[in-house]
Amino acid sequence: AGGAYVPLDPDYPQERLASMIADANVSILLTQEQIRHLLPNHEAQIVCLDADWNVIAQQPPSNPVNSRLQPENLAYVIYTSGSTGQSKRVMIEHRSLVNAYFAWEQTYQLRATRTCHLQMASFSFDVFSGDLVRALCSGGKLVLSKREFLLSPKELYNLMVLQQVDCAEFVPAVLRNLVEYLEQSQLRLDFMKLLVCGSDVWYGQEYQKFRSFCGSQTRLINSFGTTEATIDSSWFEATTHSELASEQLVPTGRAFLNTQLYILDVNLQPVPVGVAGEIYIGGASLARGYLNRPELTAQKFVPNPYSQEKGRLYKTGDLARYLPDGNIEFIRRTDYQVKIG
Repeated sequence: AGGAYVPLDPDYPQERLASMIADANVSILLTQEQIRHLLPNHEAQIVCLDADWNVIAQQPPSNPVNSRLQPENLAYVIYTSGSTGQSKRVMIEHRSLVNAYFAWEQTYQLRATRTCHLQMASFSFDVFSGDLVRALCSGGKLVLSKREFLLSPKELYNLMVLQQVDCAEFVPAVLRNLVEYLEQSQLRLDFMKLLVCGSDVWYGQEYQKFRSFCGSQTRLINSFGTTEATIDSSWFEATTHSELASEQLVPTGRAFLNTQLYILDVNLQPVPVGVAGEIYIGGASLARGYLNRPELTAQKFVPNPYSQEKGRLYKTGDLARYLPDGNIEFIRRTDYQVKIG
């Protein structure tokens, strides 16, 4: 329909939900009758996907024709916590999300075979959007995991086997627990085609251990990205078992399609190989900016001095360095935040 969505977690306090609804000027609320009472007072039109289903089912299955829809229209607004405690409302446009999908499709070879993707992220995070478009835009199936399964590797593994999951993106903590269960139960992940791990740091010895529980056809990839650059910006895949030292952080790798990564000093000058600098991201996946926060948008999205097309760079706040082989290695946050996505 060409609209933008704002995910509202029903577990959020009503005060926060009320602030998000008012701040984003939400006009329509999609919910379910059983959780409708959790919503704060608001003026938006409510559509209950369960109670109103008979009316919804009578609508035509075709997409509505919207001649006003443009690539730069908003696709979604994600609320993230800022270092000052004030929420950042990241605005992602349709063209950025489409570009991200095609980058995944090319790198992960999503259309090579029919796939079944496991969805583990809360829908209030942008990773959920990534799982959704990777699966459905490539003609695959998306399996939604219950939240409690993330703390129960046995239940999670059984779900993967039952639904014939062959693609999944994990955070390291959940993957560690799953591999520990596999080790104790003498089970394996030979059925996986694509295993992506991201949103936190992990080490070379873990890469090798995770890899040992997979089949020869399984691709094990480390992903790196930010909400402000549409989920993922770079990826790394080891080519040999000897490529990563045990205590080495798994590199964040190289840029996805139509994305540029720069490691710059405080004067926006490139740093030499091996020298720490801040990661700046450019390219087609950059967000429009922060909703209702023009000063912060100007501070974090700066003119790209290396672009002739008046491009922008996103200032990530991540310190990193180039490795001799051209891959990028994350060091730490400049503001000492814990990186969770």
